[in-house]
Amino acid sequence: MITPPRGDVKSVRQDVNAVHRRAPAVVSRVLPAAGIDKVYFAVVGRGFRQDDLTRLTAFMTGTPIRSVCFMEARALMRLVDQSIQKRREFRLADIDTLLFGNKIIAE
Repeated sequence: MITPPRGDVKSVRQDVNAVHRRAPAVVSRVLPAAGIDKVYFAVVGRGFRQDDLTRLTAFMTGTPIRSVCFMEARALMRLVDQSIQKRREFRLADIDTLLFGNKIIAE
C-alpha cells in the first residue's frame, strides 16, 4: 500500500508511475507462471470518478487481468466486517462475483 506523508504529491506521483511500469509485467508473466489465473486489479481509496476507471481499464487492456475496480475504503471495511460476522456463510466466490466487471464499488 502506498502511504506517503501528507502533502507529498511528488512521492505519490513517483509511486504511481512505478506501479504503471511494473504492473503489466507482473500480471502478464509472474502471476500466470505461478498458476494464478483469476487476477483482479482493485484500487482502494475514496472519491473515484468514472473517467479514472475508464482510463485504468484501457491501460490494463491486453493483460490477463479479468477486471478493474475502484473500491471505496468503507466498502472494503464492510466486506471484511461481513466476512467476520458471517464467517460460516461467507464464500470467496462472493468476492469473485463482487470484483468481476469494471466498476466503482461505493458502499
